[in-house]
Amino acid sequence: MARDFKTIFCELYKPLSSVQKYHIFSMSKSKLGMVTCKAHADDEGVSEDVRRKFDGVKTASSKVKLMFDQFLVSFSLPKPNAEKLDQMYKKVRPFVPTEYQDDDLYAKPTAKTVALSKETKRARLKHRTEMAMEAKRIQDQRDELSFVQQLEGAMEEVAETQSQVKSVPQKKRAKKSTDS
Repeated sequence: MARDFKTIFCELYKPLSSVQKYHIFSMSKSKLGMVTCKAHADDEGVSEDVRRKFDGVKTASSKVKLMFDQFLVSFSLPKPNAEKLDQMYKKVRPFVPTEYQDDDLYAKPTAKTVALSKETKRARLKHRTEMAMEAKRIQDQRDELSFVQQLEGAMEEVAETQSQVKSVPQKKRAKKSTDS
């Protein structure tokens, strides 16, 4: 059974400041609402009170207990898909202790479930192959365009160099004829 804790936590507690720089969190029953945050194991740690204040009064532990007892919403877990059931039986069950292997989660899947699992895997493989082929086609198209652009650029440079080479001797000849 799963429960929705987020709603209650958001109402009772404020977000932890600078949470991303810490890696180790600890709490104690003796200090309700206090969280000790450490960046690493040797760090002394920073304690922070995460209880929300309403009208200047921090959330009482009795309210927290009441909220968890009466307003914690339970919802059923979704049924695992065919692929997951097949995987749990084939790959996970051999490593599960014998006393837990008869759980429904590790039960041998039906032929229909196995067929559906294989069909899903084939469809995913086909989709991935098509996506890879399309990505390669687009990359090849970009490479061709880039190659053509490089050739055009090189041809322009050659033409420019040729025009410069042709114009140099003509200028020198023109200069000699004016000097004489």
